[in-house]
Amino acid sequence: MNSGDHNIEGEVQRLRSAAYRLEVAGLKPARLGIVLGSGLKDFAEHLEDPIVISFNDMPEFPRTRVRGHGGELIQGRVGDTLVHCLTGRVHLYEGHHVWEVVRAVRTLALFGTSNFLLTNAAGGIRKDLAPGTLMLLTDHINMTGTNVLLGDHHECLGPRFPPMSRVYSETARKILQSASPKPLAEGVYAQMMGPSYETPAEIRMLSLVGADAVGMSTVPEAIALHAMGCRVAAMSLITNNAAGVTEDVPNHDEVVSEGAKAAKRMSKLLLSAIPALGRLGRRKANC
Repeated sequence: MNSGDHNIEGEVQRLRSAAYRLEVAGLKPARLGIVLGSGLKDFAEHLEDPIVISFNDMPEFPRTRVRGHGGELIQGRVGDTLVHCLTGRVHLYEGHHVWEVVRAVRTLALFGTSNFLLTNAAGGIRKDLAPGTLMLLTDHINMTGTNVLLGDHHECLGPRFPPMSRVYSETARKILQSASPKPLAEGVYAQMMGPSYETPAEIRMLSLVGADAVGMSTVPEAIALHAMGCRVAAMSLITNNAAGVTEDVPNHDEVVSEGAKAAKRMSKLLLSAIPALGRLGRRKANC
């Protein structure tokens, strides 16, 4: 997207066009939309009666360029619950405009999917968040220096000044806790711009301002979906200790590896929670 494309009417038209493509392809509004983060894309293999749409067949969607991420929208069922899975996402650090980062989830929201579970890989700042831990988000800190709601406003995307006091659904969080055989960690997630990992000094700063985990995604999606009236839950897979917490140095191979190790455990949790998450009420899109 070049600077001449940052037009809100044009962006809403792209969303409507993408939603129409989904309808033509035979998709229906789902009870739950899931964004699968680094190393977690294989969960989509558990969906029954899948319909797979490659991002390459969606000209409105930007392409992911990160190893370990997928690039498909998959519709399928978990029991009687219809689910949409995005097996990849794009990031601000790839050079995408912030509207591009949230275009896929906004499309699903406009299409009629109003409950979302966002997942990501994150570094643990709090000392009890060891690699392999699953953490439910209770709140976030936006450290990217930008906001998906910047620029011209359109009523389809929510109010001009949406409150952010309760971005992450307590009801959905309780469902996920109930589906887990042991209590899940909970905490505050901070998003940095990336793509470099944080310095030890930055991690000390984040700890002081209340962050428990840190990553490079999720916050723009959460803001955009919450503004559109969707119900949002989010979960981090802690793949590494953040810089300075231990002597270990974070690296992308570790992120992908820990994601693969935890995939079965997260898949089991999601398969157990999805029927209850799917029973949460629908919320109508603004247009």
